[in-house]
Amino acid sequence: MMTIERVTGPTFIGYLVACCISIAAGQAVGQTESKHSDIELHKKYRKILKGKEGLDADRFFSGYAIEPKQPASLEAILFKDGKKQLYLIYVTSSIMVKASKDAGRSWGEPWALVDQAGKRIHGFHVSMLRLKSGQLGLVYSTTDVPDGRSGRDGGTVIRTSDNEGKTWSEPVTIERRFGICCSAHALVLSSGRIVVPVFKWISHEPTGSAEAFNSPSVSYSYVYVSDDDGKSWTQSLSELFVSHYRAAYDLEEPTVIELKDGRLLMHLRSQLGRIYRSYSKDQGISWSRPEPLHIAGGYTPCMIRRIPSSGHLLMIWNQVSRQEILTGSHRHRLSCAISKDDGETWGNFKNLESLDSVSEVVPPPADRIEVMEMWENYGYFQPFDTERYHRAPGVIRICYPDVTFIGDEAIIVYDYGNGILGEGVSSTKLRALPTSWFTK
Repeated sequence: MMTIERVTGPTFIGYLVACCISIAAGQAVGQTESKHSDIELHKKYRKILKGKEGLDADRFFSGYAIEPKQPASLEAILFKDGKKQLYLIYVTSSIMVKASKDAGRSWGEPWALVDQAGKRIHGFHVSMLRLKSGQLGLVYSTTDVPDGRSGRDGGTVIRTSDNEGKTWSEPVTIERRFGICCSAHALVLSSGRIVVPVFKWISHEPTGSAEAFNSPSVSYSYVYVSDDDGKSWTQSLSELFVSHYRAAYDLEEPTVIELKDGRLLMHLRSQLGRIYRSYSKDQGISWSRPEPLHIAGGYTPCMIRRIPSSGHLLMIWNQVSRQEILTGSHRHRLSCAISKDDGETWGNFKNLESLDSVSEVVPPPADRIEVMEMWENYGYFQPFDTERYHRAPGVIRICYPDVTFIGDEAIIVYDYGNGILGEGVSSTKLRALPTSWFTK
């Protein structure tokens, strides 16, 4: 068996960023919008955070599920079988799997997923599902889609397996043109319906250039559903983006959870400094107009899961301020929060990772529509204020979480790279936390 080692890394000299903008303090969702000025918030933060105390989450087990390397294996996901064996699914040159019998403390040797002819399956953005028939479903993106458009990610397909993943069927196309489902975001509802939330770029570019960082494009989100275990698919009637005085803004990488009353709740990634949400009353066919939550969020997706023991919703996401987005520290803080009212409000904000000790960040005003991004560079810079960011320098690309539950523990994995690990170097970090920790 391969034992997980504790997270370590070589020394790294952080970048200095000559940009000092507002620093936002936080409050729980459901409270009124902050009326503090940026200067007042800045002064408040200067009085916080002395010393090098660690994160409270560090009291519990953590380590590497995939060791740091370059090129990186990104967006690993978890899958638990009926025997409570845990699987880690990730991508190298093909889709790989390895198993753990001790809730992620150690892992066996990896193996590749193969089709019925024994050929390796290549793809990215992977979700593994237990279908209503009992078969396994594998949803992923691939550039090898009939009549698809070439590009970095391609379209989305599904394969099924009737032998617990030993071999997989030929792919069935879900979306052929740039409709990407974020890793672990496909799901099976209590009715057995498969829901695959996707997002797509719109561009004049007929090729994969539409996906480029500086492309003149806009993206929107929508959903595909299947009621026959993936043999056929229906596209939702709704297409979700932010519209403000006829201007359009991106909403991407949607994540969906089934609520207790049968509705579906979707959270969406935006470039507007907030998470947006939408609801469906008909299991994914139509959706409400997206609305901004009073939750600060970077240009990254979140993950929502229901904690089996309590029924509460757990959300994990990159909670960052406008300043952190614009100075390239937009993925250093990975936060979590709990909803006890099925997604209406969120509280118990905590950090799984952070270079500071701020657990709640005030989002920008809801009536201020402003795209927040660095024009010259995508970021991943060390914070320059080491008084506030008292754990800097550190790892600064922390994102794309997935979580599952074994016994009374939440097992969480996420991308953990760059910074002190080295430019372009990434790993998959794993944390095992008692489910009670999220509500204390």
